[in-house]
Amino acid sequence: CIGERFSNFIMDLEERKKWDDQVAHVEEMYPINDLVAVNDILGHKKFGTCTRIGVGYTQTKQGIISPREQLIMGGMQEYENGATILWGTEMEEYHNHLLPPGPRHTRAKSHLF
Repeated sequence: CIGERFSNFIMDLEERKKWDDQVAHVEEMYPINDLVAVNDILGHKKFGTCTRIGVGYTQTKQGIISPREQLIMGGMQEYENGATILWGTEMEEYHNHLLPPGPRHTRAKSHLF
C-alpha cells in the first residue's frame, strides 16, 4: 500500500535522511499492536481501518536554531476504496514522561501534520 510506503518515508531514519537533512533521530516508541481493539472502538465504516497507530519521537540536529524534539501520536487509516490517511498530532508537555531518556531539547510545537 502506498500509505505504508509514505509512513516509512517519514518514520524510517535512513529514508528520512534522504530528504530531511535536519533529522537526527526518529523512533516509533510506543506502537499499539492490538489493532482489533482499536478498530472495534473506532468502527470501520466512518474512519476506515486503522492499520498503524502509536507514539513516535523525532529530534532535529543543531542548525540555525537549537535542536528540537517532538512527541507525536499518529496513525494510518485505510479505506475500502484504496485511500489512506496518515494523521498525527503533537503531544503536550504533560506527556513528557514518554520522552526517551537523555538530555531534553526545546519542544517543537507547530501542531501541524
